[in-house]
Amino acid sequence: MEFWYLCHPLAGDIENNLKKNAALARKLALQYPDRVIFSPLAATSFMREPEDREMGLRYCFAFLRSEIFTGIMLPFPEWLNSKGCQMEFRMAYDLDMKIEFIESKTGEVYRLNG
Repeated sequence: MEFWYLCHPLAGDIENNLKKNAALARKLALQYPDRVIFSPLAATSFMREPEDREMGLRYCFAFLRSEIFTGIMLPFPEWLNSKGCQMEFRMAYDLDMKIEFIESKTGEVYRLNG
């Protein structure tokens, strides 16, 4: 099984972003049963305050760098609107991780590299 690291924005409308992230993770889990969906947003959802964001990003970066994660970065279609998502994407790219994207209208997934 391959792992997908779901890269989704949190800042702004936090409650709505958490709901959208959960819905997308569930949809992907049902649509791609051969993949394991990891949502760092869900894993760090207890860090909701603006002053917690740096700590949340440190958790995300630590996971991306760890030997535990050998999967694929999957940015949510709105990732370019989030500085945190851009930083996660850059780290994944610099680590030469596989990166796949979700086409926002069709929900299809396509690979950027590797």
